[in-house]
Amino acid sequence: MPAKFGIAQTRSKMQTTLFPVEAMTPFSESLIWQINRDYYSQAGMDAWTSGLVPHHMTSNAMVGKTYAGLIMGLLTDLSLQGKTLEAVQIVELGAGHGRLCFHILRYLDEMMDQSGHTLPPYRYILSDIATKNLDFFIAHAQFKPYFESGKLDVAYVDAIETTEIKLLISGEVIGAHTLQQPLVIVANYFFDSIPQHLFYLKAGELALCSLALDADVDPASVAATELLPQLKLRYDTSTVSLPFFHETVADQILENYGENLKESCLLFPHAGMSCIERMRHLSLAGAMVLTMDKGSHLEVELDNRPLPDYVTHGSFSLNVNYHALGRYADLTGGRALFPATSNFNLELGCLLWLDTEQTWKETVGAYARLVDDYGPDDFFSLARMVYPLADKLTIQDMIALLRLSAYDSTFFYNLLPWFKQVVKKVTYPERSRIAETMDGIWKMYFSIRDTYDLAFEMAGIFYDLGYFEKALAYFDHSEMSYGASEDGRYNKALCLYQMKRDVEFLELIRETSTTYPQFTRVKELGTLKL
Repeated sequence: MPAKFGIAQTRSKMQTTLFPVEAMTPFSESLIWQINRDYYSQAGMDAWTSGLVPHHMTSNAMVGKTYAGLIMGLLTDLSLQGKTLEAVQIVELGAGHGRLCFHILRYLDEMMDQSGHTLPPYRYILSDIATKNLDFFIAHAQFKPYFESGKLDVAYVDAIETTEIKLLISGEVIGAHTLQQPLVIVANYFFDSIPQHLFYLKAGELALCSLALDADVDPASVAATELLPQLKLRYDTSTVSLPFFHETVADQILENYGENLKESCLLFPHAGMSCIERMRHLSLAGAMVLTMDKGSHLEVELDNRPLPDYVTHGSFSLNVNYHALGRYADLTGGRALFPATSNFNLELGCLLWLDTEQTWKETVGAYARLVDDYGPDDFFSLARMVYPLADKLTIQDMIALLRLSAYDSTFFYNLLPWFKQVVKKVTYPERSRIAETMDGIWKMYFSIRDTYDLAFEMAGIFYDLGYFEKALAYFDHSEMSYGASEDGRYNKALCLYQMKRDVEFLELIRETSTTYPQFTRVKELGTLKL
């Protein structure tokens, strides 16, 4: 008989047009996970470029710089141990748009160039279940140098099933116990989107939560990309006993929750643990897991939790029980690093399974500096405070904040309306600082077919500052990404005029007049005195 703990939900009496999608099924086995997976597979890059799936919080340049610093700590420790011959493999699970990878690669190369140690080489492996995304990575011009140098590869990796990694560029296969160096696993905005178990605990009793799905529309009439927001969820429970998983570690963690929590709906990342376990088996030297998402690593924050919020943003996601993942690390001979102080927005965890005879001081020290002292969660709080006050910022304020963001392009774009205003009043010394800052932002910008044209916006600012050659270069960047336009050609002609490149100026006017015969503004440029 179901254990009625007061959480079962029923349909609203006012709702009479719901379509049944799935009867009561254990939460971890629900069709909702497959629908979510289908969403990513069908949407491909549109999941990100549409703006529906949030990604800036977990994939901005500062997160990339932080991860690069943590990986750098591991590489330095390996160097100090004399382990510099074999490359360290870095696998990003559910890479999505690839922007985080680009940020990590940029900053990691900078850090390695500045190091006084002989470091082991690395190879970064972008993985996903959406083959559209893998094709996007392979074709991306900004990844081309990394593919050519052997620093980057791509692979199809399924969090639930994959036991070996087949690299699509090199053709290599990473199987069980293949690697002699620790494997780095980047699981960013990942554990929240793969199946989780859901339990209800009260006074030492344990119940398994099941889920039934109904929809506002006929599920046969819509694609997965449209179905998730239409779903209505109903829950029920049934009493279960321990051992539940019949796995020593998972059952011990679950048993401890039964002893320590008074009453709660508990998300349990068993699939996440299993995924890490399979990835760990690829190396004989252990693993490092870097992960960031919404959730908690403190057991006290898991008590008195309601049913999980069903938040849809194209796909759907849930909080991550980082406390359980930390306990999994502890009970399997690893070590979990989580923030020593409270977080307000996101958790950034580092799980380590490394040779216990070594101290790994550089790795642990990097976490203390880059996360505990001041980390991405702190910056997100700061950014959220800054936006409403943007009209009060000086150019010095904005440059300092952009440097603090690790030159993040999205943060810059969000400040752009106010940035354009303050650059009109800059002093001559500030002019060069602005140019340096924008060059730094462009260096960290990774295009995912954004709806905004960052290069065009920057070109206009460079022109206003009198950097005509830079402005021309950025108008060229814009044209390469978004195609030619009347305004773009007009602005390029103005740059050529200011630089007194008269032959090119006149040729561009003639070419533009032919291509865009109705665009009269460009013809007016021919009247300018050369």
